[in-house]
Amino acid sequence: MSVYLKLGDTDVSRFIVENEYCVSTAPVYDEESEFVNIYGERIKTLLGRETEITVTLRDLPDDTALSIAHIPQTRSVSVTYSSPAQQSGDFEPLSFSLSLDREVKGVKYWTAQMKLSAYVKEVGL
Repeated sequence: MSVYLKLGDTDVSRFIVENEYCVSTAPVYDEESEFVNIYGERIKTLLGRETEITVTLRDLPDDTALSIAHIPQTRSVSVTYSSPAQQSGDFEPLSFSLSLDREVKGVKYWTAQMKLSAYVKEVGL
């Protein structure tokens, strides 16, 4: 199975640098809800999960670089990604850089590095 990453309407999957794509997820708990159950275990209410995507994209042609260059100016961007199952959500850009890698026969190729974050609220029963 290959890695999938779509930022807004732009599929950037083929530009992902091997070993430079990471999706991490951490639970978010309500600290004020902590109690000790009858077994002596400390229990907290799970509010949701924080998901971060860190990725480097290389050899982006001008049109692709231009289509994602707006990301730092937005409050959120729609992202579809694999981890390993395909998921999607609205992510906040935490960091973003776009640098010119090289120019060959008038064609520019860019490298983008970014970290995106999303909070997904826990859905009750």
